Amino acid sequence: MTVLTKISDLARKPDINDDPLVENEYGPDPENARRRKPPGYHVWVYRSKFCHSFLTCFSFCILSMVLTGAILGLVYYTAFREPVRYRGYCAIPIELPRKPQVMSATEVPLRWENDPDVAIFTTLNKEASGDALNSLLERFDIDDHIERISIYNDGNNVEFIHDFDVNATGIVDKSRCFQMELDPDVVVQPGVFVFRIQRGEAFNIMRVRTELQAALPPAPHLLSTVSSIYAEKCADKPIYNLKKVGRSGSNGIRRKRSPEQPPYDYLHFAGKHLQEIAIDNLDELVEYEKKQTV
Repeated sequence: MTVLTKISDLARKPDINDDPLVENEYGPDPENARRRKPPGYHVWVYRSKFCHSFLTCFSFCILSMVLTGAILGLVYYTAFREPVRYRGYCAIPIELPRKPQVMSATEVPLRWENDPDVAIFTTLNKEASGDALNSLLERFDIDDHIERISIYNDGNNVEFIHDFDVNATGIVDKSRCFQMELDPDVVVQPGVFVFRIQRGEAFNIMRVRTELQAALPPAPHLLSTVSSIYAEKCADKPIYNLKKVGRSGSNGIRRKRSPEQPPYDYLHFAGKHLQEIAIDNLDELVEYEKKQTV
């Protein structure tokens, strides 16, 4: 005999029970729960074009701020800084006696007077200046860039113009002008020079000799490379370019003066050493100028 069951009993399947057969008396395991749960990650998505634009703008802003600060600082410094302006006279002993009270035959302290308009600085040691056989009187007119030194030496008045902007030295004589490269070994910067004078420091007045040679013919185009003061004074005079010349065994263009040296042509003091300038072919220049006037 055949027994037919209900269709619902055949279609229903028993539910699968996932519960453990043994109950965990300690409750759920949190450590396993953490291991089963994947950790959370933050993924940042960069847009290269946006980042590059941002960094460029940021760098440009910083650079603009730095440049603006530098420009404002320069304007402030230029507007409120007092310009350098020094005027005065200087009596430089050409020869000093060797006495115990004199610190050295080549070291002379100089000082400024209190008058700000015409500052006169002379030797501090009155006895030394009085015992000097002769002196070189100089008048200084100095600003930030140009140092003018007028020499009064036994009627031979000559003016030296040191142009620190173009690094050139001009010599203005009554008959002609010369131009040469500024020598920092004998020409002291104006600010340093006056600072040392105000501190009462001693200056080295040892005489040194510089032998030069003038180039022929005159070079009037040199006036366009110097200050307007020098160009104005030499407008109607021949101007020669001076070059240093060496002697056999001297290697040096400049050296300590020897008593056997021939007479110099120019003498001046610009902060370090009494510089004798000898132009080897000065007679040749005079003859050339005579031929030009005939």
